[in-house]
Amino acid sequence: MDFSFDKVRPFSALTLFHYACFMSSGILFLFVFDESRFLDLDLFRLSLMSIAITAPILAVNTFIIHTLISPNRSTITEDKFHMILGGSAYIGTLLSFFALYTTVLVGYFYQWSMRSGVRALLIIQIIIAILFFIIGQVLKRQRLKANANNESVTNSTSK
Repeated sequence: MDFSFDKVRPFSALTLFHYACFMSSGILFLFVFDESRFLDLDLFRLSLMSIAITAPILAVNTFIIHTLISPNRSTITEDKFHMILGGSAYIGTLLSFFALYTTVLVGYFYQWSMRSGVRALLIIQIIIAILFFIIGQVLKRQRLKANANNESVTNSTSK
């Protein structure tokens, strides 16, 4: 069977990257923080544990990004909504990848237990949520200021 990278579309490559980040980070988290459980699990259970570790983090990060970048929901079409949601999922994956691998890297060097790893992961997630909340508030103020400036310009030109 002949395989060519010319047949791989960008969306397929992004989906593969998304899945690889999703699964590998949970598997590595389990390996670093609970190696005996990692070695005892079969592939199916290991996959389930990986999903159980990464899915909540991915969902939270995707929600944070989606609420930050989505415009007024009453003015967008369904196609644009799905495009924004897909972009939010990919950015949420990158944030999850960063949070999980940062925790794994530090936990590996300091020989943390599973409990310490989960605490560190929660702390990183809280920091991410606070940072994006602040970014969201700044963007909201800028949008309101831009709308006020646009309204004053349209009012002055109509007189």
